[in-house]
Amino acid sequence: MKYQIVIAKNIKYSDIRSENKIVFLLDSKNQLPTFNSKGGVRRQFEELFKAKIRFGYIFFQAKNKNAIFASAKIKKLPRNWHYVLFSKLNVENCKDYEVIRRAMQKLGYISDFLL
Repeated sequence: MKYQIVIAKNIKYSDIRSENKIVFLLDSKNQLPTFNSKGGVRRQFEELFKAKIRFGYIFFQAKNKNAIFASAKIKKLPRNWHYVLFSKLNVENCKDYEVIRRAMQKLGYISDFLL
């Protein structure tokens, strides 16, 4: 079973009129961190990012894949990892776009009836 780890950050601006932005942790191919359960998801994540992880709940399940919310205080991102604004992602440039869009729904940033 593969687990996609969804780490989202709300970038807040000091200007009240500015819109808050949501970013997601992705690799250089704009894919979510994905780990196989056989290797221990927590151990694999913590080895790669050198940070403790706290798991939330699984919000998406497919045949051989689960997506789970998580939080981690990552001090320095490893090479090939970055945060990407949700507004910069789409189906063409992000293989995991559907999972990320569902995460945005669960977080309350996208309403079901607006889709």
